[in-house]
Amino acid sequence: MRALVFIGQAADMAVPPVRDPRSGRVRQDWLVPETDPASAGALALALRLKGRHPSTQVTAVHLGGPGAESWLRCFLAQGVNRAVRIWDDTVAGARAGGKAVIAAACAEVLGFELILAGTAGVINAAGQFGSLLASHLSLPCVTQVLEVQVGSDSGELEAERVLAGGFRE
Repeated sequence: MRALVFIGQAADMAVPPVRDPRSGRVRQDWLVPETDPASAGALALALRLKGRHPSTQVTAVHLGGPGAESWLRCFLAQGVNRAVRIWDDTVAGARAGGKAVIAAACAEVLGFELILAGTAGVINAAGQFGSLLASHLSLPCVTQVLEVQVGSDSGELEAERVLAGGFRE
């Protein structure tokens, strides 16, 4: 199975942001980057799936600038088979819809049987990316997934997800 995991990067909220003394603005280049918690959950799910099915190939995909190279290498150390960074300066300010179009094109080029993405990032927490990506690929979308089981012979997936009130489906 080929699994793509779309990974988002966010500022580490445990480290207070440093302001530029002249302008008073937060210096973006001084923020400490980390994997946003929702993306970390998607990656953990993919690696658990790989642990149960060793033939699974996990690819981490990130839409971001050159500063993310060393961060992506950490995923290779965690067991990801391949890390892909997509970037062009013209998409620097793209919102979820634009990023989903780019990610869909990337997914079609890389090939996949399963795509995982975090629910929402730390900064905007819109939670639109996964649904928009599925829409562009004409695929069904299951949100709030906690666990995935793969049928031994059929290759079918069974997903367990969280519902309101702590219920599971």
